[in-house]
Amino acid sequence: MAGLLDVLQARQDELELEVQRRTEQLQERTTQLHAMAGAIIQAEERERTRISRLIHDHLQQMLMGALLNLRMMKGKDRYPELAGDFASIEGMLKESIETAQSLTTELSPAVLHQYGLAAALQWLRLWCMEKFKLLVDVDTEDDIDPSPEISVTLFLCVRELLFNVVKHAGVRTAAVRMWREPSDGTLKIEISDQGAGFDPLTAMQRKGTTGGMGLFNSRERVKMLGGGLETESSPGNGCRFTLWVPPG
Repeated sequence: MAGLLDVLQARQDELELEVQRRTEQLQERTTQLHAMAGAIIQAEERERTRISRLIHDHLQQMLMGALLNLRMMKGKDRYPELAGDFASIEGMLKESIETAQSLTTELSPAVLHQYGLAAALQWLRLWCMEKFKLLVDVDTEDDIDPSPEISVTLFLCVRELLFNVVKHAGVRTAAVRMWREPSDGTLKIEISDQGAGFDPLTAMQRKGTTGGMGLFNSRERVKMLGGGLETESSPGNGCRFTLWVPPG
């Protein structure tokens, strides 16, 4: 009997060691995946910043140069018969410059890198009002300063979800709230509206369409950081999205 107990104890010890080894492997792989996710996010943001600077330093300057040259030609009054064409071209150049300026800001908002996520969400409130006439109430807790990778990811997700409000909710108001859970430090951002609502399951199944793709992209972005996206909605009852990432 004692021999059997010794064998069982030895087998139990082996199993515990195997569980411990597998747990350590899982933790190591999770750490590696998070590190890889952070590197990918950093690379994406560097590329967005590079393209933003390229637009600002080259394309925008070329457009401004073309506009100035056009105005000089208009000022010489040598081509009165082309006045209408000059005005049309000038209007297109102005619109192109405004588009370039907007792209520069949207690709890599300076406020996000200089002042952090909370300030960037306040900037996003102004951006939504100016661009879409969407009134967004932003409420953020003080002293929330996540890492650059988390800040960039959450900012892009919030912007995408607010864009979904503009496209699908049928309302002109929305709310954004950011806080940390006191119990475990989980960072959460809630985006809500009182609009048309939808069936979340159907939307995720239609990820190839515009609205479904926005949800899918946001979910995948936060998943890379070990977080998630929770969706509460039903037709006619508005919707609530909750982004969350673990402490860190």
